[in-house]
Amino acid sequence: MKIKKRWIFSTFFYFCIEQKLCLVCFITKSRQHTTIDIMETFHELISSSDVPVIVDFFAEWCSPCKTMSPILKQVKDMQGDKVRIVKVDVDKNNALAMQYSIQSVPTLMIFKNGKQMWRQSGVINAGELNKIVEMFK
Repeated sequence: MKIKKRWIFSTFFYFCIEQKLCLVCFITKSRQHTTIDIMETFHELISSSDVPVIVDFFAEWCSPCKTMSPILKQVKDMQGDKVRIVKVDVDKNNALAMQYSIQSVPTLMIFKNGKQMWRQSGVINAGELNKIVEMFK
C-alpha cells in the first residue's frame, strides 16, 4: 500500500495530515482517533505534554537526517512513555520550520509544557540524547 501524503511522527504513531486520520484509523477504517490540523496538533503536542517532547526537524533528502531515525527509536526504547517524539519534514511543513527558524537539518529540539528547553543542529548519539532527556524529566 503506497500512500503519498504528508506525515508527522508522534510517539511512533503516524497521522495522515491531508486526510486528517491517524494511520491506525486509516488502515482499520475506524474513527477511534480524533482528526487533526498540523499547526494546532503540533502546538497541542508540545504544550500539553508533561513529559519531554523531542522534535526532529528533518528532510527526506538529508543523509544525516536518515541516521537520526534509529537513534530516536533507541531513545524511545530507553525512555518508553517518559518521552514523546515528533518528526517534522521541513519541506512539507515549511510554516513550522520558519516559525522555529530552522536553518539546517537535522535540528533537534526538546519541549516540556510548551517551553523550548534545548536545541541542537546535527546528529547526536543515542546515549547523549538520552542524558539530555533525563535532565528535563
